[in-house]
Parts: sequence; C-alpha cells; structure tokens
Amino acid sequence: MTADSTWEDVAQLAELGVLTASLVHELRQPLFAIRAIAELLNASETGSVQERIAEIIVQARYAEGLVQYYGVLDNRDAADVLLDVHDPLRAAINMVGHRVRSAKATLTVELDPRPLLVRTRPSAVQQVATNLLVNAVDAVSGGAERHIHLQTQRTQTHAELHVQDSGPGLADGIRERLFQPFVTSKPPGKGTGLGLAITRNLLRQAGGDIVVSASEDTVFIATWPLVGL
Repeated sequence: MTADSTWEDVAQLAELGVLTASLVHELRQPLFAIRAIAELLNASETGSVQERIAEIIVQARYAEGLVQYYGVLDNRDAADVLLDVHDPLRAAINMVGHRVRSAKATLTVELDPRPLLVRTRPSAVQQVATNLLVNAVDAVSGGAERHIHLQTQRTQTHAELHVQDSGPGLADGIRERLFQPFVTSKPPGKGTGLGLAITRNLLRQAGGDIVVSASEDTVFIATWPLVGL
C-alpha cells in the first residue's frame, strides 16, 4: 500500500464520518415529527386517522430519502430538478410545526406571491428550511419573547429565504465560525454543530449561499440562483 493510497483511505473514512454524523443530525427532524404525530393520534380525536397516517408516511418517505442521499460517499450526482422554492418550504414548515407548538412559540410566514424557480433537490430546500427553523425554535425556547418569522422574497438574481428569531442572539466570537462543522452556539448537549454546516453545503451545491445578519434579532438569509430570468 502506497502513502497516497493510505491518505486516500483516511480521507474517505473522514468523509464517511462526516456523512454519518450529518445523516444522524438530519434524521432527528422527521423522526421527531413522526413521534409527535403518533402521540397526537394516540391522545386526541381531532383530525382523521387517515390524515395522521398520511402525515407519518410523508415524514417516513422524507427520512428514506435522507438515508438514500447520505448512504453513499459520492452523492453529488443526485438529480436536481426545476422547482418552486415554496413547495418544499411548506413541507418544512409542516414538519417543524410540532416543535414550534411544543416550545410555545409563534411562527409567522410571509411568502412572496410569485413562484421562485430554482434548480436543486426538493429535499435539499426542505433540509435548509428545517435546519434554520429548528435553530430558531431552540434560540427562542425559554425566552420571554418566542417569535419566529419566515419570509421569502425575490431579488433580480436570487430567491431568498429569511428566518428571523427573537432569541438572545449569537455569542461573541462565534459569528465568524458559525458555518464550520461542529461549531455551535448552543449549550453542551443541545447541538451537534452540524446543522448550519450542512445547510451551507446544500446551498453552495445549488450555486447559492447563506449569511447571518448583524441586526439585533438573528436573521439567517439563504439564497438560491433563480432560473429562467
């Protein structure tokens, strides 16, 4: 075995470790939603059984898609499609709704009335929005003000997703490192530090990016290049 092949094996193992950690991180959201729906179905008579089962199937299929995407080292060839950002965004809002209610937070949604056409995977947009919304829920949990605002808007070249929360803001010195793997502003045991790194990677794969504003409230702005300008 040559030195080059040894380093290639080490690099592949390191990448596999990151992919495995990423999959574990991302699977938490659909599994939380499945459990919450099942608990609601068990404890409440509101809503039909068929509707609840349909929601569980949607989340299970999403989880299956995550396993398929992260199950191989070279997943960059996953098919991108032309889509309206709003469709997977609504799926993400539905997925995180149980967390929002559990945190006794309010989520306001303001969607641009125009279609925002981009080219990427639907599940990638859903992952981006879900990660940002879950972070916002964690940020406002326990606070006196528990407000989250999600907004989409169109610039001349990009579709933008804004997620703003009324949490305590970012800790000093962490803003510059926030999108690095395993960096988190959450207390020990409350976060893996992977959500924002995964989010930035998904956006950059689609030609977009993410920034965080320096305003009083924390605002994350995710962007995708518009198609068909």
